[in-house]
Amino acid sequence: MVQFGFIEAGALWWELATLVTVMLLGHWIEMRSILQAQGALQELAKLLPDTATRITGEIEETVPVSTLHEGDVVLVRPGERVPADGLVRKGESALNEAMLTGESRPVKKKEGDEVIAATINGEGSLRVEITGTGDKTRLSGIMRLVADAQKSKSRAQHLADRAAQILTGAAILSGMLTLIVWQLLGANIDFSIVRVVTGLVIACPHALGLAVPLVVAISTTLGAKNGLLVRDRRGLEEARNLNTRKLAVPAADGFRALTGKGVAASVGGAEYHIGGPALLKEENAQISDALQTAAEEAAARGQAAIYLLRDGKAMAVFAVADAIREESREAIRALHEGGIEVAMLSGDAQAVADAVATELGIDTVFAQVLPEDKASKVRELQSHGKKVAMVGDGVNDAPALATADIGIAIGAGAVLMSASTVVVAINAQLLKRVEL
Repeated sequence: MVQFGFIEAGALWWELATLVTVMLLGHWIEMRSILQAQGALQELAKLLPDTATRITGEIEETVPVSTLHEGDVVLVRPGERVPADGLVRKGESALNEAMLTGESRPVKKKEGDEVIAATINGEGSLRVEITGTGDKTRLSGIMRLVADAQKSKSRAQHLADRAAQILTGAAILSGMLTLIVWQLLGANIDFSIVRVVTGLVIACPHALGLAVPLVVAISTTLGAKNGLLVRDRRGLEEARNLNTRKLAVPAADGFRALTGKGVAASVGGAEYHIGGPALLKEENAQISDALQTAAEEAAARGQAAIYLLRDGKAMAVFAVADAIREESREAIRALHEGGIEVAMLSGDAQAVADAVATELGIDTVFAQVLPEDKASKVRELQSHGKKVAMVGDGVNDAPALATADIGIAIGAGAVLMSASTVVVAINAQLLKRVEL
C-alpha cells in the first residue's frame, strides 16, 4: 500500500489497464464503423467488371477495364456489366439500371442510345463505343457527391467539434495540473498517475468527438443506398426549418365507388372522377393530345393509365404498374406443362394487358373488361368448345365464377362461396367454413 499523509491509495494498475483497454476497444469499434460506412461507397466501384472485351477491327481481346480509352469499342455480352459509359453502336438489348437510376424495369437500348457503366446487360449483345472512363463515368460522379457530403459539416457538427476541442484542452490541462499538484505534495508517482488517468477518462470528450462523425458517415451512406444524395449537409440541416411546403388540402365530400370504373367525389363544389379507360368511355370525357400521348407511352411500358377528370374533362394522367409475383410465372408454367391454355380477364388498357401477358406467357387476353362483361367472356370461350375454370377474388367475379365449368374462388365471401365449385382458403379460420 502507498501511504501519503492521511490518504491511502491502492495499486490500481490492473484496474487502470482494464479501463484503458475497454476505452481503446470502444474507440476501435467506433472508428471501424466510420471506416466501414465510408468504405461502403467503394462498394459501388466493385460493381465495375475487372475486364472488358475490346474490339479492334475483327479482333476481340480481353483487356483490363483500366486500359480502356475514349473511342474504344467493347463487346457487352448478355448478362455482363457495361465496363464504362458509352454509346451503343450496334445491337439492341434491355439494361438493368436500377442501381444507378432507380428504374425498376429494364431499359431498352438501341443504336445511338447512351449506356452507363456498371449497369447489367439483358439478353441482347451490344457493341459500345466508350465515351467516359475512370473519374469521367456517371458512377464516379455519384461517388464524388457522396464523398463531398460526408466531408461537409453541418452547424451542429461544427459546434460539436469546437466543444470537443475546448473540452479536450481542458481535460489535458486538468491532468497536467493534477500531476503537478500531487507531485508537489510529495505523493508517489503511481498515486499521481492514477489520479491523472482517472481525471482524463472522466473529462475527455471522446464520445462527442467520435459519435457525431459516426452518425454523419452512416446516415449519408444509408441515404445514398436509398437514392438520396446529400451534396451539402447544411442544406439538409436547414430542411427542418422549412415553413412554405405545407398545403391546405380541401375536404372531399360525397365519396363513392364506381364499380369497375373508379371513384368519384366532390371537392370545392367541383365533381372529380378518378379511373381507367372504362371511366373515360363511360363519361365520354375529353382528353388532350399531351395526356393521350403520356397514356400511350405508359401503356407501352406495361403501366396502367389512371385519369383524373373534373366535370367531364381529363386534367391529369397517372402511370401505375403492378409488380408481377414470381409465383405467377411458376403457376402459368405449370399449367402449360399440363396442357392447359391460360386466359386473362383484365380491366386495364389493351397495351398494359398485352405487356403483362407477354411477360408471363399468357395465351389469350381480354382487356378493358367491365365486371358485368366477365361472364360473357367465359361464355365466349365455352362457345369454342373449351372447358373453362374461372379464378376470382372479388364479388364482381361471382357471375363469371358461376358461368364457368369450374369456379375457383379465392376468399371467404358468402357470394363467392355460393357461386363457386372450389374455394381456396387463405387462412385457418376459412378452412372451417369451406364446403366443396
